Amino acid sequence: MRTVLSILSSILHIIESILSQEELPDFYEENLPNITAILQFIIGEADFPHFQKVPIELVKCRQKAVRLVHIYQFKFNEFFQSYTALFFEKIWGMVCKNQVSSTKLNEKLIQAVIRYLSEMAAFPDLGEFYKQNMMSLFTILIVPNISITDDDIEEYETEPETYVKNDLEESDTETRRR
Repeated sequence: MRTVLSILSSILHIIESILSQEELPDFYEENLPNITAILQFIIGEADFPHFQKVPIELVKCRQKAVRLVHIYQFKFNEFFQSYTALFFEKIWGMVCKNQVSSTKLNEKLIQAVIRYLSEMAAFPDLGEFYKQNMMSLFTILIVPNISITDDDIEEYETEPETYVKNDLEESDTETRRR
């Protein structure tokens, strides 16, 4: 299963690089229902209970899927409008199910989810939802990700020089705490 997820992650990476172009290629417009079905599975339904912990390959697939949804939503909105509510619900569901817990493993996924949700806040029809769920958003997503995690403490205790060096080196990049 890890191999399949790794291959899927590579495919999503290729799709993301192609969608970064100025125009939506015809193939990606014509196959949007198939692509969205795969993205829905990865974001919403892909739970593998036989794994003791979530494999890194699944986290990478989810991160790439959220980034693809973001590209479709904000760059090619005219093609993606009918999927907006569905994917917002799926990504919000990931947050509520704690599938984006604050760990180093999930850092890029958290970054993608926060970016997507923050840009979706500009949609007028979601304004009421954000007002009603502001406390949940902060308690589930924001506060845990700006706090120091057990991984941070462990890294600091085992290798303090490396922790400080990494923190300084990453000071100009987007991380979950920044």
